[in-house]
Amino acid sequence: FFKQMYGLPVKVPQTTSLLVDCFCAFILKLNEEILRPIIISLTKWSSKDSSRKLVFFEIMCGCLQTLREFFVPMVK
Repeated sequence: FFKQMYGLPVKVPQTTSLLVDCFCAFILKLNEEILRPIIISLTKWSSKDSSRKLVFFEIMCGCLQTLREFFVPMVK
């Protein structure tokens, strides 16, 4: 059986990690005008179900690590 992490099987956090890496690679190709609506949509998506908030948090942390000071003004 799988070990538990965040109360989920280990494969879920591994998949989340891969998703974050892919999203961060994707956002590097975008400009602010295109990225802002994507972040807003992602925020709305995460607010519909409490189990999505962890994925949203990990994506935002990945974005902050990837873009650093360029990402902060977009969060406002």
